Amino acid sequence: MIDGQHEKLVSKEVFLKVNNIRAAANKYGVAHQKEIAQIPLKVFMHCPHCGEGYTGYVVKAKNLWYYKCRTKGCCANKNASKVNAQFLEFLSQYEIKEEYMSLLIDELLDSTEKINEANKQQQQEVNKSMLDVQKKIDVIEEKFFVEGVMSQETYEKLLAKYAKEKTEIAGLSRENFSGSSNLDEIITEAVTFSSKLALAWSSSDVKQKEQIQKLLFPDGVSYDMKNEAFRTTKVNLLLSLNAELAGFSEDDINKQGGMKATLSNSVGTTRFELATPCTPCKCATGLRYVPKPEN
Repeated sequence: MIDGQHEKLVSKEVFLKVNNIRAAANKYGVAHQKEIAQIPLKVFMHCPHCGEGYTGYVVKAKNLWYYKCRTKGCCANKNASKVNAQFLEFLSQYEIKEEYMSLLIDELLDSTEKINEANKQQQQEVNKSMLDVQKKIDVIEEKFFVEGVMSQETYEKLLAKYAKEKTEIAGLSRENFSGSSNLDEIITEAVTFSSKLALAWSSSDVKQKEQIQKLLFPDGVSYDMKNEAFRTTKVNLLLSLNAELAGFSEDDINKQGGMKATLSNSVGTTRFELATPCTPCKCATGLRYVPKPEN
């Protein structure tokens, strides 16, 4: 053991005593199992009453796993197999219907082209702003280094100011949607994957299940154990579109001018961006829902 140069938080005697206690403990050195195949919804699924994420436990005598609320006194617990099966049913409600797929793909492609065009214009403005700031930096450098008419204090003050502006402008540039050369393929994969959510989730390993869950329901889901009902406050764009379209009657669709007009109106109320693809599907189901800005 080597004494460090920094101020000690605890004495050497206390440090050794604590480590000896930990070494003697039964659980010392036992790795915590983060991912458990039988309870893929733990933490992601939370209690609607107290808001705490459900954890899980196993009854070893029966080899049965259960979800339970972590809040003391909540007394909510449920057979994990049953809850997982109910989650599959919940997922199936959000699956893209086959009759909507081709039209939805076309509408999403049209929307992304419009978004890309707007972002190209914004990127041009960002590039111009970056050039303007660089010109200001060139001017103060010439006055300080070449002409010698600017004090070091003024130079450093202005340089820090312009450097900050460049950083902020670069941030705007990174936020711009850059588009994709294979956008057609990406969106087709996304819609196809979203038509088979239950199958994809059930056939994945626990890590992939967790990725799919987070991708589809960014804020997680709540589960009322008494009523055996799932709820969520935020869903992936494709899921929200499917849920909205499912609520339209034939009369509603006819009034809006057909299915394509209905889809156009639905997509128009939101905007979306391509996120990092998830591992199990390797596609752009990373289409994330972004609320439409207030007017």
